[in-house]
Amino acid sequence: MDAALAGELDEKRLNALVLDYATVTAANNHRDELRQRSEKLFTEQFHRSLRGGCAEEILSSLRPHFEQAAEQIATARDLIPADTPAEAFLRTAKPNAVEAWQQLDGHLGTVSSIGRVATSFGPRGDFPVFDEYALSEGFKVSDTAIFCTSGPLEYDSAIFLRGTGIHRASPWSRSA
Repeated sequence: MDAALAGELDEKRLNALVLDYATVTAANNHRDELRQRSEKLFTEQFHRSLRGGCAEEILSSLRPHFEQAAEQIATARDLIPADTPAEAFLRTAKPNAVEAWQQLDGHLGTVSSIGRVATSFGPRGDFPVFDEYALSEGFKVSDTAIFCTSGPLEYDSAIFLRGTGIHRASPWSRSA
C-alpha cells in the first residue's frame, strides 16, 4: 500500500511483494499445522512417560516435603484441641502451641499443593497413570486419598470428598 500510494508500485514490484506475502503466509500455515501435529505427539509421549514411571519419580521427589508438612500438621493436631474455639485456645495456649497454630496454614498449603499434583495422576485427574475399573464405585473414592493417605481408603476418601476447610476443619488436618 505504501509503495502504491508513493507511486512506486509497478508490476515487477507487485509480483515480488505478492510472492513474499504468499511465502510468509504458506510458511506460517505450515508452522501452525506442524505445531498442532507435534503438540499431540508430545502430549502422547508425556502421558507414556508418566505411565512408564515418571509420575512415580515426580511423587517421590515431593514425598520428603509432603511428609515433613504432614508431621507438622500431626504435631499441631496434638497441640490444638479440636473442640475448643480458636479464641479460647489462643488465650490459654502455650507458646509452642501458638507457633504450631501460626504455621499450620503453610503446612496445610504444602500438603494441599502436593496433593493436587498427586491427584492429577489419579483416574479422574488430568494425567491419569491408571484406569478406573469401569464397574467399580469409583465415585466413592477420592484420588487424593489414594495417593496421599495411609489410613482406610473408605474413611479417608469420605473426608476429602466432603470438601475443604481451613485449619482444623481441613481434610488434611484430619487425615495427615
